[in-house]
Amino acid sequence: SVLPPSPSSRALATRLHAESEGSPAVITEMMRGLVHQGVLIKEGQRYRLDLDTEALSKVSLPLPASQRLSLSARLAPLSPDALALGRCLAASRRSVELDVLVAAAPFGEERVMSALDELVEARVVEESRAGDVEKVDVCKRGLRDVLLAGVSDATRRLLHRNMGEALE
Repeated sequence: SVLPPSPSSRALATRLHAESEGSPAVITEMMRGLVHQGVLIKEGQRYRLDLDTEALSKVSLPLPASQRLSLSARLAPLSPDALALGRCLAASRRSVELDVLVAAAPFGEERVMSALDELVEARVVEESRAGDVEKVDVCKRGLRDVLLAGVSDATRRLLHRNMGEALE
């Protein structure tokens, strides 16, 4: 094992497996990224995880360049409305009810529904239903990261504020 057994190392293994979809090549690239970020620190033949379980749940795992390129290519043909709505949803970092997304979006319901259809068709967003409640979420964590790449801090704050107000 690369890491000594601990709740944090088990949490990391679970996240790596889930977010890489079990791909050994992707896990290897993510681990290299964590070493580069200083989250994993080499100590002799092993590594030490420099985060506790709670902090680990909040840190963004590195996305391999090949995966980032592939996901960027999936987003490239999308309309400006679809990209804006995707960023709005990506900023939430979790699934949201459709009516909340409509309220948080930077444009009206008709454009939201059109953009949402485009995102679902492109397999960027997935819809789910629990009883009468329809929810939407970004399909993959990597897509969330790529959607938010290059978004300024001010825009991120605005996206978070709009989503927070819509949730109230």
